[in-house]
Amino acid sequence: MSRGLFIISGATGFIGRPLALDLAKEGYEVAVLTRNPQKASSLFGNRVRPARWDGRTSDGWLELASRALGIVNLAGENIGSSRWTAKKKQEIVRSRIDAGQKVLPRALLRAGFQFSYPSLENALLEILR
Repeated sequence: MSRGLFIISGATGFIGRPLALDLAKEGYEVAVLTRNPQKASSLFGNRVRPARWDGRTSDGWLELASRALGIVNLAGENIGSSRWTAKKKQEIVRSRIDAGQKVLPRALLRAGFQFSYPSLENALLEILR
């Protein structure tokens, strides 16, 4: 029996992959939002559920949100692809804000979620200093 559902965007990346596997190992159901469900299936096998996501809308995964314990947004610019120059840091922040504030919150509010968080942009900027 599952301990509950977590949804992860960016689950095929450096941080997302071990997080998804650890949650599944601990008995949670894990759905990964991905543009490439076949890639996710080959990475995770039957340990996670791939859900197609275009990165811009909630099409294909919103029904999952109604029963999720949590949603982890790791989608965005690859953090390990190059040195963290000022430009690279801006790309990392911009890419996460686009997915984190422009897509996920709107979709979740439409699904009836209530949540609050400090400015995502400020949190990311603090981390990247």
